[in-house]
Amino acid sequence: MAHSLIPIVIGYVFAHYITFLVERGQQTIIDLFRLEGAQVSYVLSMHPPVLATIKVACVVAGHIAAVVAAHDRALRVLPAGHQLTGQLTMMLAMVGYTFTGLYLLFGG
Repeated sequence: MAHSLIPIVIGYVFAHYITFLVERGQQTIIDLFRLEGAQVSYVLSMHPPVLATIKVACVVAGHIAAVVAAHDRALRVLPAGHQLTGQLTMMLAMVGYTFTGLYLLFGG
């Protein structure tokens, strides 16, 4: 089931570095192509509610993808009688991680 953690990691990386990727990425393109007069648009930094929504969406999308991956693996690997308990255990762990992450994000 460890492979199902990869989408969560990707979601968290995007959530943590989306501002850096967008804003520094613009600066890199401006410098790389020597675009005179072009300026970086700090639209994400200037709109914190939009940025928070994008970050939450990245985290939630990562968790949804992880649940799908864990479910598919559970159907293939676990015996028929243990599929439900394995899925419930993983689901409770992921719901707990998501709740804790969102709690910390919003300053609990």
